[in-house]
Amino acid sequence: MLLTFNIIIIGMKHSGKTTLGKRLAAECRALFYDLDDMIESLYAQDGERNTYREIFTGLGKDGFAALEAEAAGILAQKFAKPASSVAALGGGAAENRTALERLFGRGKFVYISEEASILYERIMQRGIPPFLDPNDPRGSFEELMKRRTGIYTHIADITIPMCG
Repeated sequence: MLLTFNIIIIGMKHSGKTTLGKRLAAECRALFYDLDDMIESLYAQDGERNTYREIFTGLGKDGFAALEAEAAGILAQKFAKPASSVAALGGGAAENRTALERLFGRGKFVYISEEASILYERIMQRGIPPFLDPNDPRGSFEELMKRRTGIYTHIADITIPMCG
């Protein structure tokens, strides 16, 4: 199967965006891009890469958002080429207006939805991430999930519900 358009996969952290994106790209013989990987490459200093968690912690929310928007601009340029591609965005990219504006009109947005309890367990396996309140990780996760779900459903052309 060949793609005739670009696919931009959105959803919460650990919803399966990258896994699904890689499989879809392989099946369709398309290029695959991961926005988190692109951010890590942009931030790499002296040949050393930091994880997106380390970058977020080091730059803070606003600094990370600026780097994410820059990576989205690069992705948009790659999407402008005739070949169709698949990209997975980071979970927070949906709240980055500049990043999204650079991608609108460049492909179909596919929202991967997953149950909140499953996502929370997956996220917490590596400790409390910097985007959650360490004093109330569950409460801040639920607020984040509610806010982002509204954004994801609003911008999605297609929604794919996952079942664990």
